[in-house]
Amino acid sequence: MLVQFVGYLAVAVILGVGGRPSVGEAISVALRAVPTLIGATLLYIVGITLVSFVLGLLVALGSLVAGTAGASLGGVVMLIGLFGVSIWSAVRLSLLVPVIVREGLSNPVAAMRRSWELTGGHTPRLLGFYALLMLGYLAISFMVSLLLITPLSLVFGAGAVTNFLAGVVAGLIGAVSNVLLVAVLVRVHAQLSRATPDGQASLFD
Repeated sequence: MLVQFVGYLAVAVILGVGGRPSVGEAISVALRAVPTLIGATLLYIVGITLVSFVLGLLVALGSLVAGTAGASLGGVVMLIGLFGVSIWSAVRLSLLVPVIVREGLSNPVAAMRRSWELTGGHTPRLLGFYALLMLGYLAISFMVSLLLITPLSLVFGAGAVTNFLAGVVAGLIGAVSNVLLVAVLVRVHAQLSRATPDGQASLFD
């Protein structure tokens, strides 16, 4: 995960910082920014854990009142609620990487607050946009795997060679998708951080 964080931040530096930094400079900036991203990630995990604990406590209290049937229903409601909170908060904090890199925020709480501020009022549109990106990624990944892995399996058969090549293809797809994801986040951050005349950030203008 540490290497992945460095990669995200380095790509954001290259794409989102002026002056055309070299790869070495981008990695250097990314390494300095990693503690902030790790801190924000840990705070997010702690927050979701606390929400899960509170929801679980409510379900337990409800089961004492409503019995087994109430506990089962409460468990389903808890899972749905936890999923909704996780997705909603993830969208609100989705601009952490460009915020840390482009705005130079080194305090995890400040970075989270800034991302929360930028995405305020745009959460439904961002959620839909990210969902479309995910669907596109899944479709492209499936088609590439189908077009490449199937012929390889016919040539080499089911074995170590095919598994290795499949892993290489999956890794390349993942690497390209991560670069594109960071590029999208940098672009979204640039749009939302640019105030319109009425004082509101404009998305996808």
